[in-house]
Amino acid sequence: MAKEVDRKITNGNSTSSGKHPESIEKLLQERTQIDALLKEKFLRHITVLFTDIKDSTFFFASRGDIEGRLMLQKHNGLLFPIITKYQGWVVKTIGDAIMAGFDNPLAAVRAACEMQQALCDYNRSTAPGEHIHIRIGINCGLGIVEDHDIFGDVVNIAARIASRCEPDHILISPAAYAEVNTSDDINCSAVTTPPLKDMPADAGLREVVWRDTAKKAAPAVSSPYGGADRCQGKKPTRRGAVIGATMLLIMTSIVAVPWLKQQTRLDPYLHAYSLLHDNRPEEAKRFFEQLAETDSRRYEGLAAVCFKIGELEKARVMVETALRNFPANAYVHVISGNICFSQGKLESAAEEYAQAARQTQTPLWQQAEALNGLGRTCMAQGDLEKALGYYEQAAALNPHSAVIYTNQGMALEKRGAIAEAAVCYQKALQTNPQDPIAAALSTEAQQKQQTADDQFRQERIDRLIAELVAKRHKSPPTQSNHEAWTSRPLTMSFVNLQQKGAPPLRAGEDEYFQMRLTALLQEKGRVQMVERAVFDRLLEELKLSTTDLVNPARALEIGNILAVRLIATGALMRYGTVVQATIQLTETETTIIKAAITETAPNINELVEKTAHKIISTLSKAYPVRGLIVSIKANQAELNIGADTGVFAGMAMRVLGAEKVDRKTLTPAPQPCAKTFRITAVEPGRCYAALPSECSGITRGMKIEEAVE
Repeated sequence: MAKEVDRKITNGNSTSSGKHPESIEKLLQERTQIDALLKEKFLRHITVLFTDIKDSTFFFASRGDIEGRLMLQKHNGLLFPIITKYQGWVVKTIGDAIMAGFDNPLAAVRAACEMQQALCDYNRSTAPGEHIHIRIGINCGLGIVEDHDIFGDVVNIAARIASRCEPDHILISPAAYAEVNTSDDINCSAVTTPPLKDMPADAGLREVVWRDTAKKAAPAVSSPYGGADRCQGKKPTRRGAVIGATMLLIMTSIVAVPWLKQQTRLDPYLHAYSLLHDNRPEEAKRFFEQLAETDSRRYEGLAAVCFKIGELEKARVMVETALRNFPANAYVHVISGNICFSQGKLESAAEEYAQAARQTQTPLWQQAEALNGLGRTCMAQGDLEKALGYYEQAAALNPHSAVIYTNQGMALEKRGAIAEAAVCYQKALQTNPQDPIAAALSTEAQQKQQTADDQFRQERIDRLIAELVAKRHKSPPTQSNHEAWTSRPLTMSFVNLQQKGAPPLRAGEDEYFQMRLTALLQEKGRVQMVERAVFDRLLEELKLSTTDLVNPARALEIGNILAVRLIATGALMRYGTVVQATIQLTETETTIIKAAITETAPNINELVEKTAHKIISTLSKAYPVRGLIVSIKANQAELNIGADTGVFAGMAMRVLGAEKVDRKTLTPAPQPCAKTFRITAVEPGRCYAALPSECSGITRGMKIEEAVE
């Protein structure tokens, strides 16, 4: 059709020789034909729906681009299927907005109601910081439709209507209202907003009442005609119109304007919990303090803040104040339960969680937290079956909590159901792909499954264990002076990591600590960690459990069998909301304790980073990398150590004074240079360095050592 229009314009507008049209009259005739073709092929009655997310700019700014994109993905995943269900189509997304088209105005309004209801259900099952609230504007009229795209004023007006709308509301134009006002299942009320541009001043917008409770009651705002405007098409009386207009004017001056202003403000309660969820307690505290002193939510929120920052006594005082003002506040009992749990008072914690769970007139996410607390208490007491029952109920109420799914997965894993646990960890990751604990537990569960399914790998581990056990009583081979000087890979194994004090509120934290610490040490290249599957298989072969390894002598025996140089033992201890790691590194050959490390942090992620850094720093001083110069070409030296011993590009090395060693006689000789140099390239078993020009006399066979800075 476009080609046909182009042809008509070309034929009527000019010739190939560049001459002017034959006459204005013929050009106007061609224009009339083009307009008729445009109307026939592209112009039709269409309904346009616009949505816009409340405070999306703030969400992106405070939570970051990745979290913002995940929120948009969840938003689109909920709303797109509803648009399709009502025979609509998504024209485009513009930032956080959706533009959709419908052939039927009634279908568009019904879709809008279901979209708001879907988000309402989603928000009831999620924490306040994850809520999504949208505005919806709908208009219908003539528009140009080409390849599912829509153009014209029908689009512009729909967008402006959406901009006038409050969050969680639906506004429709007078044209759309005229199309749906006879439908029995659509209820509307008039709203008081300034007239839109290109729309008659007396043609007001209508709000669609989509909530079930609102549909049964009177409309939220009275009709300007004096009665309840419920889209029944009844003509108002003149007297009613006069009374209604007068009352509307009075109510607008007293109520409407402040109400609209209030709606545009941020809800301090919900926003505070959003900040608390993002680990910003001081900011959350300021918003909770905006609530009235007679509002129990003020003290509930301040109790949550105090608990977050570890001030348990202050949190307890706030809990008591909240319950004194409003005994029916269920979530205060959840916070009280968390306080008791963190102090190791499991029976008291269970009572508080149970009292919160019995109160059902609360948001679903709060009910889910109460049930999750009951699950953690049962799990800490060893009742896995009961814990799983509570976790299942909690996940049904809040299917968007990664914490609930990881707790459920840990309970299943402890029961031996690795495959089911892996499914739970995957659900946690789908809910929050950035959750490090869920990611680590999921990877570990998958590796356990693969090991069980991989017969060849299992046989390899069995052979290795048999060889290690057979060698347990044999003396280690003696080493030459040269071999003793050159660093060999520093192998280490975590033999046992005990839990002391209160259990963690989130199951799997201790396991995550050990997995993450192992990964960080391995990444640095300084330490080679023993594969967990090998360690577990050795315990099975020796008929030991991890509890047997509390005995230091038994732990050393395991370390010797595994041929590791160091074994790491220790404990994680919690007191309040603070967690402390105590790690002891023991050398298996000498039984000398090489390091005793203690680190404390407010959360497990910060603790594992601090502990890894401290271990690496300690090992660098206790076991500096050592080697020999095996060749020199110009100012380039080749050393007999590489990546497997922890060498990295940029590492500072020094040539030891008076320690040149002849490789045949192994006799020392004077060494004139004590300057340091840096590694430039690293390979397995080899590395290279550029020697400074002032270092003369450096020759093949000299000893070098890491210069610990």
